[in-house]
Amino acid sequence: MLRVILLILCLVATSMAGTIDVIKKKPRKEYRFLDDIYPYFDVSIGAMYSSFKYETASRNGFYYDKKNEEMIYSRSLLYDIYSSEGWGPLIDTRAGILVVRRIALFIDIGAFWTVGTYDYSYYSMGGESFSEEDTRLRLLLGIGFRIYPFTTMGFFVGSSYEIISLYGDGEAWKKYGMAYSSAERGLTFEIGDSWKVSKHYSVGLAMNFMLGMNGSCRESDELKVGRNPGRADDIVFNSGHVGFVLMITRM
Repeated sequence: MLRVILLILCLVATSMAGTIDVIKKKPRKEYRFLDDIYPYFDVSIGAMYSSFKYETASRNGFYYDKKNEEMIYSRSLLYDIYSSEGWGPLIDTRAGILVVRRIALFIDIGAFWTVGTYDYSYYSMGGESFSEEDTRLRLLLGIGFRIYPFTTMGFFVGSSYEIISLYGDGEAWKKYGMAYSSAERGLTFEIGDSWKVSKHYSVGLAMNFMLGMNGSCRESDELKVGRNPGRADDIVFNSGHVGFVLMITRM
C-alpha cells in the first residue's frame, strides 16, 4: 500500500513539474509600436461665421475719375475691394490614426456655406460700389492633429492646415472685373471636450478659429502668384472664421 501511495505522489510531482516547465517556456510577446496605433474617425456638424476682406494696393497711386474726367492720385489707393460676412452650416470629417491614445493625426475634408452680403468696389476713392445677397460654398481639404493631454476622452486642443476652395467667388469677381484666386490657405485652431458613450465612441463639442490667406491677386493685368492682397505686406490674413460644432468620434 505504501508503494502505491509513493507511486501516485511521484506521478503527481512529475505532472506538476511538466506544467511549470511549459509555463516557464511560454514565449514572451514582443512589444511593437503598432500596438499603440488605433484608427481614428470624426464627424462634426455645426455652424460657421465667416468674414472676408480682399483689397489690392495700387503701385502708381492713380485712378481715372469718370465723373470729373481726370486722373486722381492717392498715396494709399486701393482697388478691387471685396468684403463679405455671414453665417452658414458646417460639416466636417476627419480620418486618421490615434497614437498612444493621446495624439490624433488626420486628413480633414469638409464644407461650409456662407449666407450674407457681398460688397464690391473698384477703387477706395471711387463712388462705384455694388452689393448683393448670395450663398457661397467653401470646400476644405487639409491635414492636422489633436492632442488629448489627459485621456482619449475629454479635453483636447488641435490645429490643421487647410486649402479652402471658394466656389461662387470666381464668377462674381469676373462679373466685377476682379482677378483674385479662387482658393485660400487656412490655418485652424480648435479647442473642445468629449464624453464617452460606448467602448469606442464619444460625443463632444468644439470651437474652432480659422485664419485665411489668399494665394494670389492681380497686379495690373498680370496675376502674381504668392502675393497676398492688401495695402502692405503686413496684411497677412484676409479672412476669419469662427465655428461651433457637435462631434461624434470613433477611437
